[in-house]
Amino acid sequence: MKKIKRLCCLVAVSVAALLTMTACGAISSMSEEEAYNFGYGIGRVAGYYLNN
Repeated sequence: MKKIKRLCCLVAVSVAALLTMTACGAISSMSEEEAYNFGYGIGRVAGYYLNN
């Protein structure tokens, strides 16, 4: 059951990230620091859900 939960979370995060990247023109104009913080935030959320 934990593997299914982990897989579902990974798919959901991946889809959300891909939709955000393709739908928002602001992503391409981010500075390096903003892009790093954005990725770090996504990683923290994914890590939280995967570890619980």
